[in-house]
Amino acid sequence: MCPSDLRKSCAAALLLLASAATLACDVPPGVAADRIVPLVRNRAFVEGARELKGQVLPVRWLNSELAVVFAENTLVQVKYFRVAPEQATCWEGHAALHDALRNVTRTMKPMQVFDPTPGITLLSIGGALESSLILAPQVLRQAVQGRLDTMLVGIPNRHTLFIADPQNTQAVEALRQAVAEAHSKGSNPISAKLFLVSSCELSVVADDTVPTPKPCS
Repeated sequence: MCPSDLRKSCAAALLLLASAATLACDVPPGVAADRIVPLVRNRAFVEGARELKGQVLPVRWLNSELAVVFAENTLVQVKYFRVAPEQATCWEGHAALHDALRNVTRTMKPMQVFDPTPGITLLSIGGALESSLILAPQVLRQAVQGRLDTMLVGIPNRHTLFIADPQNTQAVEALRQAVAEAHSKGSNPISAKLFLVSSCELSVVADDTVPTPKPCS
């Protein structure tokens, strides 16, 4: 979820900093700190990742379905890297996510917004890291022109992010169908589930239930 310790990370997503990027955690040799991004992956991917030469993927869990896996975006491809087990705790913290989100917003292409179905917004930043923007509710609110404080979001694969109003019943059902179809057909699949996203929440919506946003204190 996006609890209180993540609010600063979410808010920082719109800050396009001109200074050279740094990272709070130790970066393996050969990996550029200013290219490290937070990839959103599902539980099966993370639990299926094996140790390699005693090293592990740097991971931060978001909820029961999703986790951030940190990777290097070379602009040609996204490459996973591993760290020593004793360094893994650092990557679970607020600072690493803050820095990686900054790398996404600093380098992303101009945001484009489409309306493929009434009530549904499709967000594009060039087809590479759209799903990572589920971590940045301020960016998502900009995409819907500030109409929603809490958004219903689908990230069926790494390149696709849908947004809908959780209180619009027709849009919710249309979003479920769009996400399910994109998840079954797209590359780099993430999740067929829907998520409630706000400055204080990133929660899984149970199948066939009405999304119920929680107020932010």
